[in-house]
Amino acid sequence: AHFSRYVVPGSKQVNMTITCGAKKEEFCQAVAFLTPQGHAVVVLTNDEVKAGQLADFDFLVPDLAKGQGKPLTWQITCKSSTVSGEIPWKAIQTVILPCE
Repeated sequence: AHFSRYVVPGSKQVNMTITCGAKKEEFCQAVAFLTPQGHAVVVLTNDEVKAGQLADFDFLVPDLAKGQGKPLTWQITCKSSTVSGEIPWKAIQTVILPCE
């Protein structure tokens, strides 16, 4: 439901480079889309990746699934637009910016 509110029909997933304040690059978790109206929609998360029946068990998981446990700063640039901010631990954010 979160994605469908901002990623409108006709949007395309695009490759992106994100800069964030994490101690490991793989903690910068995000996906980006370009809308038909020329806006970039970027969804960022700052969380552990745990789901399903194994969520309550500790086992060897890749760094991507561990998160950092604290807020992360981030910066996104798309053509001439740049925005920055902070995402709290265990949060999801959607950032929309012009990308024309």
